[in-house]
Amino acid sequence: AKRQRDIAELRALAVDSEKYSAEERIKLYEEAIELEQANLDEELRIAQERVRILKETAKQNVDTSDETANEIAQAEAALYKAEETYYTGTRKLQAQLVSAKKEIASEEAEIAKEQKKEAEKAQKEAEANAKKEAEALEAREKVKEEILRKFKETAISLIEDETTRAIALEQDRYEQELEALQAQYEALGTLTLEEE
Repeated sequence: AKRQRDIAELRALAVDSEKYSAEERIKLYEEAIELEQANLDEELRIAQERVRILKETAKQNVDTSDETANEIAQAEAALYKAEETYYTGTRKLQAQLVSAKKEIASEEAEIAKEQKKEAEKAQKEAEANAKKEAEALEAREKVKEEILRKFKETAISLIEDETTRAIALEQDRYEQELEALQAQYEALGTLTLEEE
């Protein structure tokens, strides 16, 4: 009776997914199965022993009465019922154990899925931040180039000698063309590397 109460208690606890993790519930199911197995083994053994004793007593007493035959038939029916209970109970507990194990696998898969989502989100954020930083750096470079260009234009405009000013303008135009050609060359080099 105590074992049956313990089994019922373990089953009740094992069903509580709010209070116990799937792993804890599996351990509870395993304990319940162990107790149920012992309980069913004992019930089966008792039923088998009762049938054996009744048959042995009837044989020793050479008792072939209907009453004795009826008692043996009832004991055999109880034995069959104990066997049925044994197999049904074991199968039911195994099914609950399998269900709990599937739930653990599902929980682990869900955790892995969430971790993957978080990693992808962090990677996207890092890429977005890197892009923003690159754009900000590019904008600062353009501002710097614009300031430098205006400085050169101002410096050239302050030159009073026409010939010197013309030479300075030509030199500035040449430097701008050279920078544009270098930028094109670097862009082609980047494209070539990406294609490889």
